[in-house]
Order: sequence, then structure tokens, then C-alpha cells
Amino acid sequence: MKRIFFVGALAILSVACANPTPQPKTISSQEAVMLFLQKANEASFGQANDIQGNAFEQRFEKGLYHLFDTLGFQTQWTGTIKEISQSETNNTINLSFEIICPYAGEYGELTLLCNHLVKKENLEKDKIYKSVSLMRDFSSVRFDGFPRTRQDNTLDWDVWTPKHLRTQYPKIHFWVANIAEDYPETYSATV
Repeated sequence: MKRIFFVGALAILSVACANPTPQPKTISSQEAVMLFLQKANEASFGQANDIQGNAFEQRFEKGLYHLFDTLGFQTQWTGTIKEISQSETNNTINLSFEIICPYAGEYGELTLLCNHLVKKENLEKDKIYKSVSLMRDFSSVRFDGFPRTRQDNTLDWDVWTPKHLRTQYPKIHFWVANIAEDYPETYSATV
């Protein structure tokens, strides 16, 4: 009986050691979002009529919201900043800019529309304002933040983007918590 137990244990041990379980490849949150957008963009061309297209757009918007919600706070994303501007209202500065994250070569990009409000007396202390005010349009940036959402659990989309272009060129409003030019030593020093 001891021999059978020993042989059985040896067989199980040899099988377990011979085929190690492959470790799943981990991807960043940016790669996960870009992969989702790429697959959705490819699938959007397979809709046969407007009814299918509208249903697909609704599923896409819900899916993207749930993906961002699942991933939580976005860290170490990279993109290109452009359209840097500011406007003044009473005692507040509204810093606005866009961050472009391409995902399908030249045929798709995610645009993050960013606004940052700063009181005039806090301009010298505000880390985001100081960083962005020193950047040029089309600089490579690394940033952290999260997408803005509405009360009905949807993403805050740009109202001027037609629905049929949301899979290829989505534009959503985004809160930036940290931003720096894409130099690792600069970014890690500001975090």
C-alpha cells in the first residue's frame, strides 16, 4: 500500500513540475484602454445598419465607462499635450489643455479634455499650473488622473463629437492629478 501511495505521489509531483502554470501577462491601464478602443473601432465597421450601429455605440459607451471604473485611478499614462490656454473669471484661472493618446496608428486617438481651476493667489504653489505653463504644445507628457463622469454613471463626453466618431476619435473630459514632461527623472521628482 505504501508503494502505491509513493508511486501515485511521485506521478502527481512529476506532472505538476513538468507543466508550470504560465503567468498571465500584465498590461498597464493605458494599454488596456487602448486595446479596448482598438477592438471597438474594428468592430464598429461590422454594423450592417443604423439600428445595429446605435446599439453598438451604446454598448461601447457603457463598456468604456465600466473599464475606466474597474481600472480606477490612471497612473503613468503618456500622451501629447496641445491647445494649452487659460481664461480668467473673477479670482480664478481656468487652465485648459488636451492630451492626445494615439491607439491605432494614425487612424485612432483618445483625446482627454482637461480643465484645472486655480485661484489667482495660489498660482505659484499649484503644481499642475506650474508644470503646464512651462510646456509647449505637442510636448510628450506623462500624467495621472481619472475621467470625469456624470451622475447617470456615464463618461463626460465632448458634446461636439458626433456619436459615430466616438469609437475612432473618442473625446472625454479628464481630471489630471499630476503631469510632467515625459522625462522619467522629472516625473518621479514631482510625484
